[in-house]
Amino acid sequence: ADVKSYLTHLPPYLYKRVWINADILSGPGEDLNDELAQKKMQPKFDANEFLNVVTSQLGPLVLSIGWTTASTNVNAVYKNEMVDEMISCAEPYTEVTFPVR
Repeated sequence: ADVKSYLTHLPPYLYKRVWINADILSGPGEDLNDELAQKKMQPKFDANEFLNVVTSQLGPLVLSIGWTTASTNVNAVYKNEMVDEMISCAEPYTEVTFPVR
C-alpha cells in the first residue's frame, strides 16, 4: 500500500492532534512453517517508506509504530531482535510510542 495516498486526505489542522499508527514490522505469533500465515503477518507498509513519508510530509505528530501479531497465538513472545529493530526505527524521532500485546 502507498503511504502517501492515505495521508493526502488528512486536513493540515489535524497534524498536531494525530497519532499516526501502522504496524511496520513483523511481530511474533504465526508458525514459521505456515507460508499463508506468514504472508498475512507481513506489514502493509514498508517501515522506511512509512517513516520517511510521514515525517517529511506532515507537521509535528506522534508516531505510533508497531508489529503485526498473530491472532491465533496471543501468548507469542517478542524476541530481542524484534525490539532492537523497532528501537532502531524509532530512534531518530522524538514523539514515538509503540504498542505491544
